[in-house]
Amino acid sequence: MRRHDRLTRLLPVAVLLAGALIPVLVRSGGEAPSPEVEERRLRGKTAQEWSALAELASADGAHDRALVYIKTAEKLEPGTQYADRLTEVRRARWRTKAIAGERARLRGGDIDAIEFGVGGDVESAWRLAVVLPGESLWSLARSAVAADRGTMPGELPGEDADVNRAWDALTDLNGVRELEVGEMVRVPLAGAEVAAIEAANREDLARIAEASRAIAAGDLEVARELRAEVAGTYALGTDICAGLDAALAAASDAERAGELEDGARAAAAAFRFSRADSLALAAVETGADPALLGELDLLRDAREETLVVEAYDLVVAAEELPRSSRYAEFRESLERSRSLLEEAEGLSDGVQYGQASMLVAGMLEDAAKVRVSSDGTVVASKPAGVDYTAAARAAVEWLLGRTLATSGKEFPYHAEKTSDELAWARYLADASEMARRDGADFASLLTSSESELELTLPNPDGYFTD
Repeated sequence: MRRHDRLTRLLPVAVLLAGALIPVLVRSGGEAPSPEVEERRLRGKTAQEWSALAELASADGAHDRALVYIKTAEKLEPGTQYADRLTEVRRARWRTKAIAGERARLRGGDIDAIEFGVGGDVESAWRLAVVLPGESLWSLARSAVAADRGTMPGELPGEDADVNRAWDALTDLNGVRELEVGEMVRVPLAGAEVAAIEAANREDLARIAEASRAIAAGDLEVARELRAEVAGTYALGTDICAGLDAALAAASDAERAGELEDGARAAAAAFRFSRADSLALAAVETGADPALLGELDLLRDAREETLVVEAYDLVVAAEELPRSSRYAEFRESLERSRSLLEEAEGLSDGVQYGQASMLVAGMLEDAAKVRVSSDGTVVASKPAGVDYTAAARAAVEWLLGRTLATSGKEFPYHAEKTSDELAWARYLADASEMARRDGADFASLLTSSESELELTLPNPDGYFTD
């Protein structure tokens, strides 16, 4: 179909649509309504809201963030409506970086030289800064003042007292002359920085004085804490700080000496004299009274005497015990006596109690040949070469603590025999019965003189009388 024919066919439709729009135009005042367009958003915010956030960020000095926000607004509403705002943000960002750069160049970094007066006042202090093309001492003075105020040098008024003072300070340090590009000039510290250094020096001196008072009061912990807080170069180089360090060291030594002295006395009280001696020597080396060593000697002598007396008493007490009924107690008394003598021997140089120790050791050796079991049964050692009756008689006599009485009489003089001889006959008969119950051949035992054996015997209690 040709183009002309298609237009002819569409003409009636267009006329009908135009007629339908007439009532609408009349009701709306003669203008056709436009369809409502939904406002675009990003992360839930419109372009206007992003622009408002950019203004807030810029006001806070966050120019990089403000630039991101304004660009986001421009993305939502393309055009040139935010061009001026973008320029303002970029200019503010450049200005901020320029001010920060000048502050870092003229006010940042380590201090190259500083001289103090009495009381920590700063008499002279400067940093070194490199000279840039076109700079003079006057422009450096304006730059320094501008950096202190957080502004640009060109924004300072033509006449400014602070600039004049800064120029005076620069010429005092460098002389009145032209500068060469790349040379290092002395830039004095800002007044606020000098004031801060002087205030810190006064605080350090106050801490030193307070620490000294704490030492005098015996509070070393507080003194140490205060001394640790002194950090300024001026205060650390003063004589009063050196004096504080010396006093603190002396007080610490005295404190340590006291602790060692207390430890030495405590060790001596617990009879640990080797440790007590070691602590006492360390205490004296740290400053304690040497009389402490003599005090420990007296304690050691007293302990030694106590040990020897107690060891003697134990031996005497053991000798009075009935061995057959209190055998374990007898052995324990002798063991304890030997231990006390060994301890006493170690408290002084040389051999002091060798004879007494040998006596106790012999008594223990004899006791080891005879044992009394918990049921009262006697176990005796029979060495080789000793017959049964001799070994049994030796065991009985040791348990009784005496020699059995003999009459020398034989049958038929039975009536003239001693009670010990009669008791011994009963004792051997019961020993024979005990051996039989244990399955031993008593006759073989009686003839086993060449063998080393352990004999099981009745307890002599009830057989023999004193």
